[in-house]
Order: sequence, then C-alpha cells, then structure tokens
Amino acid sequence: LKILSETLAHLPWLVMQDTADGSKVRRKDSPVYYCLSTEANPMMTAYDFFHAMVWNAHLFGNSVAIIKKDILQD
Repeated sequence: LKILSETLAHLPWLVMQDTADGSKVRRKDSPVYYCLSTEANPMMTAYDFFHAMVWNAHLFGNSVAIIKKDILQD
C-alpha cells in the first residue's frame, strides 16, 4: 500500500479543457492546477494530499475531498 500510494502521489495531474473544435487544451493557469500540482491546502503539499487520498481509499473503501471556494476570489 505504501508503494502504491507513493507512486500515485508522484504522478502528474493535468487540468484539461474542451475547446469549441472538440480538442483538449492543457490549463496550467487554472487555480485547480495549482492545487493538484503544488499545494492542495495550506497544510499539505499536493504529494501529501494524494498520498493520503490513495491511502484512505484503500484502507476505508473511499476517500473524499471537499473543495471550498474563498468568497473573496472570483
């Protein structure tokens, strides 16, 4: 379980957007991309977050993340 969770936590997580012509474009400017690649929250790096998500999914059968938007952000 340790090897699996560490391996999955190291994988790149991409944010993609569908375009009008049906293709997909990578969105590095998205706030979601920052959360997935750098810092999931002020207390966890993206690696720690995904490590915990995979660990909990395997130990308890699921893993849930709640997204709370800051009311001051757009």
